[in-house]
Amino acid sequence: MSLKEKILNSRIGILGAGRSGMAAARLLATHKVACVVLDDAPAERLSLQQQELERLDVPYYFQNIPQGLIDDIDIVVLSPGIPLSHPFCEQARQKTIQILSELELGYQFASAPIVAVSGTNGKTTTTFLIAKILRLAGFRAKEAGNMGDALCDICITPESQEENSILVVEVSSFQLETIQEFKPYIAVLLNVSADHLDRYPDVEAYKSAKRRLLINLDEENVLVTNNDDSVCREFASETRAKVRLFSKTPTPEASVWYDNGEIFLRLPSGEEKHLCSVNELRLRGMHNVENVMAAAATALLLNVDPDSIRRGVTDFLPLEHRMEFVAAYDGIEFYNDSKATNLNSLEKALSTFDKQVILICGGKNKNEDFRQLAELAKEKVALAILIGEMAEDISRCWSSHLPCRQVRSVEEAVSTAIKEAHPGDIILFSPGCPSYDQYKNFEERGEDFKHCVMNYITQHLWDE
Repeated sequence: MSLKEKILNSRIGILGAGRSGMAAARLLATHKVACVVLDDAPAERLSLQQQELERLDVPYYFQNIPQGLIDDIDIVVLSPGIPLSHPFCEQARQKTIQILSELELGYQFASAPIVAVSGTNGKTTTTFLIAKILRLAGFRAKEAGNMGDALCDICITPESQEENSILVVEVSSFQLETIQEFKPYIAVLLNVSADHLDRYPDVEAYKSAKRRLLINLDEENVLVTNNDDSVCREFASETRAKVRLFSKTPTPEASVWYDNGEIFLRLPSGEEKHLCSVNELRLRGMHNVENVMAAAATALLLNVDPDSIRRGVTDFLPLEHRMEFVAAYDGIEFYNDSKATNLNSLEKALSTFDKQVILICGGKNKNEDFRQLAELAKEKVALAILIGEMAEDISRCWSSHLPCRQVRSVEEAVSTAIKEAHPGDIILFSPGCPSYDQYKNFEERGEDFKHCVMNYITQHLWDE
């Protein structure tokens, strides 16, 4: 019996009633598969989910999962935000009940080819960029996965059933932990650096989760990856898939490369072709040049013409909360990089600018060592304004290298930054930490930053 047939004939326990879990419930309800949704959160926080599950006629248990319920379950579908150490998963493993990610469930019902995009940083931008290029080339491309629409939701839409459909799926390490047969046509691995050390015991465990992107790839598949990243090169040497590389330096092995401010392609014929100048891109920073190269290399594999690739990458605007230009007022520029939830993304944000910035950073503790960025911060940061759970720890790591101030909120941080700024200065909100100590997610945190900036500007325009 295939895994899909097993799913269709099983009783499924969906653990987590967030975006992924609800998408899984909708997919299973569409196929009339018996399922139940479980979540530890109180029912009052899940009222919208409760209403929808009742419309779908899907049973649910919130806050208190009944003892013994595991005995009525054949397969567990796990939402990515819930670790395998959850008691319900422990019960499932004790009873040798299969645990699948929502990503795997969606894959089993997907009829269109999948391009899977993973990496520590840059996943969302690259996912949207690939999909934009493919649409320009005539594909019915749709973004899905770790952001936007969950894969299970996309799989039940008509647009995923057409002959020229293609799914571009952002894939996180959490989702990869419980895949079984997930096998994208093209796998894109952007970079791998230390992250999520609040969930993984060490960097090697995190790398192992990322490595699972490759476990089912074979000679029919292609891995697009970063020749400048040592972990990516290591993974490329292990895979059975064909490998296509992108690089920040000219190299004959690369399909796409950067050289002296310009990006070049190697066409399937072997011809070298200039794609564009970095100055033509609306995305800032060398990390975004890497994202562009990854997207271009992927598009070449799908026989997209260079003109469509060029239009896609030069027209593409930064996504919200990712080095997003917010405003300029009184000679001061404001940038919102709330998606910077780890040290590597903060490092890339600081490296984007060729002068010192006033930096607002901090957030939830994720067991990362900010001493690693002390020298870069000394070079790039005129003043660090620190917020959240990590404020004191960052100050301890940086205060001997540069001025640091601890404040209580984003609002106070914006106010402090503006008071210290002069015309020509840049105020950069790049937390380098998750948001969960003070916010629901990085989007809510970024919106708060933008709201505080615009409030200040509006008030001062009014006063004038």
